[in-house]
Amino acid sequence: MYKKLKLYRFVTVFAYCKSSWSNSAFVKTKCPTKNRLYIYFDLIYWFVFHGFDFNDYCTFRFWNKSAQERKTYISLRKNNNHLTLMFSTPVAVQLFRDKSSFNQRFAPYVHRAWITTAGHGWNEISNFIHRQKNVIVKPIDLACGVGIFKADDSESQLDMLRRRIFEGGGILSLKVLSRTTSH
Repeated sequence: MYKKLKLYRFVTVFAYCKSSWSNSAFVKTKCPTKNRLYIYFDLIYWFVFHGFDFNDYCTFRFWNKSAQERKTYISLRKNNNHLTLMFSTPVAVQLFRDKSSFNQRFAPYVHRAWITTAGHGWNEISNFIHRQKNVIVKPIDLACGVGIFKADDSESQLDMLRRRIFEGGGILSLKVLSRTTSH
Protein backbone atom coordinates (compact mmCIF):
# COMPACT_ATOMS: atom_id res chain seq x y z
CA MET A 1 0.00 0.00 0.00
CA TYR A 2 2.75 2.45 0.90
CA LYS A 3 4.43 1.89 -2.47
CA LYS A 4 1.30 3.22 -4.22
CA LEU A 5 1.38 6.53 -2.33
CA LYS A 6 2.99 9.30 -4.31
CA LEU A 7 4.17 12.72 -3.25
CA TYR A 8 1.55 14.55 -5.34
CA ARG A 9 -1.16 12.82 -3.34
CA PHE A 10 0.24 14.19 -0.10
CA VAL A 11 0.52 17.67 -1.60
CA THR A 12 -3.06 17.48 -2.89
CA VAL A 13 -4.43 16.30 0.45
CA PHE A 14 -2.45 18.94 2.34
CA ALA A 15 -3.77 21.69 0.05
CA TYR A 16 -7.30 20.34 0.47
CA CYS A 17 -6.93 20.36 4.27
CA LYS A 18 -5.87 24.01 4.15
CA SER A 19 -8.81 25.07 1.99
CA SER A 20 -11.28 22.93 3.94
CA TRP A 21 -11.18 25.21 6.97
CA SER A 22 -12.64 28.15 5.03
CA ASN A 23 -14.95 25.77 3.14
CA SER A 24 -16.25 24.45 6.46
CA ALA A 25 -17.37 28.00 7.32
CA PHE A 26 -19.48 28.03 4.15
CA VAL A 27 -21.04 24.65 4.94
CA LYS A 28 -21.75 25.88 8.49
CA THR A 29 -23.98 28.60 6.99
CA LYS A 30 -25.98 25.88 5.22
CA CYS A 31 -26.16 23.63 8.24
CA PRO A 32 -25.93 25.71 11.43
CA THR A 33 -26.71 22.75 13.69
CA LYS A 34 -23.38 21.06 12.90
CA ASN A 35 -20.13 21.93 14.62
CA ARG A 36 -17.59 23.59 12.31
CA LEU A 37 -14.76 21.32 13.47
CA TYR A 38 -16.94 18.29 12.71
CA ILE A 39 -17.66 19.68 9.22
CA TYR A 40 -13.94 20.33 8.64
CA PHE A 41 -12.96 16.74 9.43
CA ASP A 42 -15.99 15.42 7.55
CA LEU A 43 -14.87 17.28 4.40
CA ILE A 44 -11.37 15.82 4.71
CA TYR A 45 -12.58 12.28 5.45
CA TRP A 46 -14.89 12.13 2.43
CA PHE A 47 -12.18 13.60 0.20
CA VAL A 48 -9.34 11.32 1.30
CA PHE A 49 -11.22 8.04 1.61
CA HIS A 50 -14.00 8.40 -0.97
CA GLY A 51 -12.86 11.07 -3.45
CA PHE A 52 -15.63 13.63 -2.85
CA ASP A 53 -14.33 17.19 -3.05
CA PHE A 54 -15.92 20.36 -1.71
CA ASN A 55 -18.04 20.83 -4.84
CA ASP A 56 -19.44 17.32 -4.51
CA TYR A 57 -20.03 17.86 -0.80
CA CYS A 58 -22.12 20.97 -1.52
CA THR A 59 -23.80 19.75 -4.70
CA PHE A 60 -25.03 16.58 -3.01
CA ARG A 61 -25.71 18.35 0.31
CA PHE A 62 -23.72 15.80 2.25
CA TRP A 63 -24.30 17.64 5.50
CA ASN A 64 -27.87 16.28 5.37
CA LYS A 65 -26.95 12.70 4.42
CA SER A 66 -25.91 9.65 6.38
CA ALA A 67 -22.74 7.74 5.53
CA GLN A 68 -24.82 5.03 3.84
CA GLU A 69 -26.58 7.60 1.65
CA ARG A 70 -23.29 9.28 0.75
CA LYS A 71 -21.79 5.99 -0.41
CA THR A 72 -24.49 5.69 -3.09
CA TYR A 73 -23.04 8.72 -4.94
CA ILE A 74 -20.25 8.47 -7.50
CA SER A 75 -17.22 10.66 -6.93
CA LEU A 76 -14.90 11.87 -9.67
CA ARG A 77 -12.20 9.50 -8.39
CA LYS A 78 -14.55 6.53 -8.51
CA ASN A 79 -15.73 7.54 -11.97
CA ASN A 80 -12.20 7.94 -13.31
CA ASN A 81 -10.80 4.82 -11.72
CA HIS A 82 -13.65 2.36 -12.08
CA LEU A 83 -16.51 3.32 -14.35
CA THR A 84 -14.45 4.94 -17.09
CA LEU A 85 -12.36 1.81 -17.58
CA MET A 86 -15.39 -0.44 -17.19
CA PHE A 87 -17.13 1.13 -20.19
CA SER A 88 -14.16 2.22 -22.31
CA THR A 89 -10.96 0.70 -23.59
CA PRO A 90 -7.69 2.07 -22.19
CA VAL A 91 -6.90 3.48 -25.65
CA ALA A 92 -10.20 5.42 -25.73
CA VAL A 93 -9.66 6.72 -22.20
CA GLN A 94 -6.19 7.99 -23.12
CA LEU A 95 -7.56 9.62 -26.28
CA PHE A 96 -10.00 11.71 -24.25
CA ARG A 97 -7.44 12.56 -21.55
CA ASP A 98 -4.72 13.74 -23.96
CA LYS A 99 -5.78 17.09 -25.43
CA SER A 100 -3.35 16.83 -28.34
CA SER A 101 -4.48 13.34 -29.39
CA PHE A 102 -8.10 14.42 -29.01
CA ASN A 103 -7.57 17.48 -31.23
CA GLN A 104 -5.84 15.37 -33.88
CA ARG A 105 -8.48 12.63 -33.88
CA PHE A 106 -11.47 14.99 -33.85
CA ALA A 107 -9.98 17.84 -35.93
CA PRO A 108 -13.05 18.11 -38.20
CA TYR A 109 -15.19 18.84 -35.14
CA VAL A 110 -12.86 21.02 -33.04
CA HIS A 111 -13.37 24.17 -35.18
CA ARG A 112 -10.45 25.98 -33.54
CA ALA A 113 -6.88 26.46 -34.62
CA TRP A 114 -4.53 24.70 -32.20
CA ILE A 115 -0.96 23.55 -31.73
CA THR A 116 0.90 21.67 -29.03
CA THR A 117 4.40 22.32 -27.82
CA ALA A 118 5.37 18.68 -28.41
CA GLY A 119 7.33 18.33 -31.62
CA HIS A 120 7.16 22.04 -32.47
CA GLY A 121 9.96 24.54 -32.17
CA TRP A 122 9.63 27.97 -30.62
CA ASN A 123 9.38 29.65 -34.05
CA GLU A 124 6.32 27.58 -34.97
CA ILE A 125 4.70 28.22 -31.59
CA SER A 126 5.37 31.97 -31.56
CA ASN A 127 4.21 32.30 -35.20
CA PHE A 128 0.99 30.54 -34.25
CA ILE A 129 0.43 32.99 -31.39
CA HIS A 130 1.27 36.01 -33.59
CA ARG A 131 -1.26 34.83 -36.21
CA GLN A 132 -3.99 34.15 -33.65
CA LYS A 133 -3.29 37.12 -31.27
CA ASN A 134 -4.96 35.46 -28.24
CA VAL A 135 -4.75 31.81 -27.22
CA ILE A 136 -5.76 29.61 -24.33
CA VAL A 137 -2.86 27.56 -22.99
CA LYS A 138 -3.64 24.22 -21.32
CA PRO A 139 -1.25 21.72 -19.78
CA ILE A 140 -1.85 18.40 -21.52
CA ASP A 141 -1.63 16.32 -18.35
CA LEU A 142 -3.90 18.33 -16.03
CA ALA A 143 -7.69 18.59 -15.77
CA CYS A 144 -10.51 20.65 -14.27
CA GLY A 145 -9.06 23.97 -15.41
CA VAL A 146 -5.81 23.59 -13.47
CA GLY A 147 -2.91 25.45 -15.08
CA ILE A 148 -4.96 27.08 -17.84
CA PHE A 149 -4.19 30.67 -18.76
CA LYS A 150 -4.78 33.14 -21.56
CA ALA A 151 -1.79 34.39 -23.55
CA ASP A 152 -1.50 37.07 -26.22
CA ASP A 153 1.27 38.02 -28.62
CA SER A 154 2.86 40.66 -26.37
CA GLU A 155 6.58 40.28 -25.68
CA SER A 156 6.04 39.75 -21.94
CA GLN A 157 3.51 36.96 -22.55
CA LEU A 158 5.74 35.30 -25.14
CA ASP A 159 8.75 35.42 -22.80
CA MET A 160 6.72 33.92 -19.96
CA LEU A 161 5.38 31.20 -22.25
CA ARG A 162 8.84 30.39 -23.64
CA ARG A 163 10.21 29.99 -20.10
CA ARG A 164 7.28 27.82 -19.10
CA ILE A 165 7.71 25.55 -22.12
CA PHE A 166 11.47 25.12 -22.00
CA GLU A 167 12.12 25.33 -18.25
CA GLY A 168 8.91 23.73 -17.01
CA GLY A 169 9.19 20.72 -19.27
CA GLY A 170 5.46 20.09 -19.55
CA ILE A 171 3.67 19.73 -22.85
CA LEU A 172 1.10 22.44 -23.48
CA SER A 173 -1.82 22.70 -25.86
CA LEU A 174 -2.58 26.12 -27.36
CA LYS A 175 -6.01 26.90 -28.81
CA VAL A 176 -7.45 30.07 -30.19
CA LEU A 177 -10.26 31.81 -28.33
CA SER A 178 -12.64 32.36 -31.22
CA ARG A 179 -14.08 29.61 -33.34
CA THR A 180 -12.47 29.09 -36.72
CA THR A 181 -12.14 26.39 -39.32
CA SER A 182 -8.40 26.69 -39.93
CA HIS A 183 -5.95 24.23 -38.34
